[in-house]
Amino acid sequence: MDALLAVLQRQGVESHALFSTGAEDAVTGEQGISYALDRYFRSEGEVLPHCIINLMPYALGIFERSGAIYTQPEDASTGILRQLALPVLQTYATNYSAEEYHSRVDGLDTIGLISSVCYPELDGQVDAYPIATRELNEEGLPYFAPLDDELQWVARLSVRWAQLQRKPQEKKRIAIIFHNMPPRNDSIGCAAGLDSPASVYHLINRLREEGIDLPHHYADGDDIIRQIIRAVTNDHSWLDPREVIRRAVDRIPSKLYEGWFDALTPEVQQRLVASWGEAPGTFHVVEERCLCLG
Repeated sequence: MDALLAVLQRQGVESHALFSTGAEDAVTGEQGISYALDRYFRSEGEVLPHCIINLMPYALGIFERSGAIYTQPEDASTGILRQLALPVLQTYATNYSAEEYHSRVDGLDTIGLISSVCYPELDGQVDAYPIATRELNEEGLPYFAPLDDELQWVARLSVRWAQLQRKPQEKKRIAIIFHNMPPRNDSIGCAAGLDSPASVYHLINRLREEGIDLPHHYADGDDIIRQIIRAVTNDHSWLDPREVIRRAVDRIPSKLYEGWFDALTPEVQQRLVASWGEAPGTFHVVEERCLCLG
């Protein structure tokens, strides 16, 4: 906490720490996170902060006095988290040591993934970064040590989210990314047991109601997929190369891309070559041009 506050201060942010238990406890007199947020983050109806950085694992919404967030109707205004209407950045503490954290590809251990990523999604919290690793002191007792670079990222991210909240709706720009694995047209937006195109269709309509400028209109979720397929997707096996060039939203000369590649660090270059071959690669590269999907 001290390390995070120090980083925020260097970013020019006025930050305040709030310590609370999650649930109410009649024995100890603890009133829980729902009371604490209402007591300290609002004054005479005015919401004081512009962003919340949460270090607590699991879902805050299950401790709402009005009932767990996921049991409330979609249009319900009860519950302090919905009333505050603030971006909540969820940070993580991994149970790996710093050495393990930097050497592994997963970053978070299984418990950390469940408690700090999966459960907070019930609240609609924003995934941030791991900010601490689990170490042992000279007596063999565990403690959490800050990750300096990741704390910097969280601080900058919180500033951007705070600025975004104060930005006029008509000036906001939003990207919605569909899952597409394996990279075939029939798997665009695939999700087990979920109709993600329909969900995005309703999301787009809700964003438009909130004043977000969205130029494209769709009849339904299927129409979204049809319009995606009419352009250039990851599945290019059924299109003639010249047709791919015509449909691409932009074309990057290979020489220009190679210049960008040369500006990368040797480590990043090695990883790209290992995965994609020598720059500019062969995927969607036609007639010395890298084609942009969309």
